[in-house]
Amino acid sequence: VGRAELLHSLRLLVMGLFLKLVVGDNLTLLVRMNFDSPNEHRLFSSLLGTYAFTAQIYADFLGYTLLARGTALLFGIKLSRNFRAPYGAVSLTDFWHRWHISLSSWFRDYLYLPLGGNRRHRGLNIVVTMGLAGFWHGIGLPFLFWGLYHGFLLALTKPLEAYLAGIPRWIARWTTFHVVAMGWIFFRADSAAQAFDVLAGFLRPDRELSSAQMAQVFLFLWLVLPWWLVGSFQSFFRRMREQRWFVYVDAAVLGAGLVLVVVFGSISTVPFHYFKF
Repeated sequence: VGRAELLHSLRLLVMGLFLKLVVGDNLTLLVRMNFDSPNEHRLFSSLLGTYAFTAQIYADFLGYTLLARGTALLFGIKLSRNFRAPYGAVSLTDFWHRWHISLSSWFRDYLYLPLGGNRRHRGLNIVVTMGLAGFWHGIGLPFLFWGLYHGFLLALTKPLEAYLAGIPRWIARWTTFHVVAMGWIFFRADSAAQAFDVLAGFLRPDRELSSAQMAQVFLFLWLVLPWWLVGSFQSFFRRMREQRWFVYVDAAVLGAGLVLVVVFGSISTVPFHYFKF
């Protein structure tokens, strides 16, 4: 393993630890407080719970794969990327080309294409494939609803992609992100009743926000915004790495990342979502 591979491996490992222990595990608190509330869900709890889980599951999954890639690279094994900025997708089809790529490819090659793919009954093939993808994650109505939700929306929007391509990209990204986020409600819910109660909460505005709720918003932004900013400047960092002096910046960033993991990493043990499937 050369110096460049070693440095890249360390980047992957530190980022993986940061996403899992600092972002994902700390967001778990917000998710539980707002999803598992014993009271009737209202707009605030539904909105923050949905946003928090949308960020948590990505941080958890991406953190796991970065740790796996970083560890493998230490032994000279190069694993392919499994996530390519999925929340920047401009359509559901684009999202599934970016999210959990190895699993998406498996369902395409071993279910969708054998069923007939695009050749015949395309819409039905999509719905069946996504329904089975839901069951792959767990036996229960919430997972089935999640799979069928994506399946029906993919089947409906697939014929319209040529027309939807004319929509401004920022609108397409915003819409796709929120369509995906609404689907995560079923993925996270313990029961179909809980999922529909969270959805109904969007129609129940809060009378006022308490100081505790404002503190939750601050915690969410504190965890998510730095991650989003770093991701937004990825192309800039790649260009700068071509400069010889940037190795010192890299070392400083890696050191700071480790300090953040030690200081702000969750002290409670939260298993990877990957381990549930």
